[in-house]
Amino acid sequence: VGLKETGSRRRSIKVKSLNDSWCSAEYILYVNKKVAVTGIQLTKSEYTLLKGDVDKTLVANLYPSDASNKNVIWSSADTTIVSVRTDEGHSDIAYLSALRVGKTTVTATTQDGDFSASCLVTVTSNDFFTITFLNEDGTVLQTVQVREGEMPQYTGTTPIKAATAEHIYTFAGWSPEFVPVLENATYTATYTESKRKYTIQFL
Repeated sequence: VGLKETGSRRRSIKVKSLNDSWCSAEYILYVNKKVAVTGIQLTKSEYTLLKGDVDKTLVANLYPSDASNKNVIWSSADTTIVSVRTDEGHSDIAYLSALRVGKTTVTATTQDGDFSASCLVTVTSNDFFTITFLNEDGTVLQTVQVREGEMPQYTGTTPIKAATAEHIYTFAGWSPEFVPVLENATYTATYTESKRKYTIQFL
């Protein structure tokens, strides 16, 4: 119709009746202009959930607010940590479920314009596991309770191993290497070995 602005236009036409007489009529033409999306923003840039949380909301705000196409596509970088779903007809609202401890990124992308915004989601836990620290000979040095997903930390005195006539031993670390706690675990002290040196004095 050649109209580029939103609004209404009054038009008139002439029509011929069955008895060959002409008459005029008016009609109103309504024109709706497509409003393109120019950006998107999430209500949170960082979000902390507890393992087991279900349907925690994250909302996407599209700009301008009167954009014609408000459809949003959501995704989780790691669906084993956080899953995402939406309700039909309300894709601007995402429902997050925390499946396991960890971190992942949830992203919302506009269908119109392919604009995107992301939120870093951290899943924590109230579960604790037993971490045992052993000396090389099997002696228990320390036992601690560590929250799931956190790194174990030894806070006892530095482990020692008795020297022999030929060698001395220096604490080198733990085996295996520390990793975020997901279950009960045991770490054993390791040592580096060096030749023992003696000083000889001639009198």
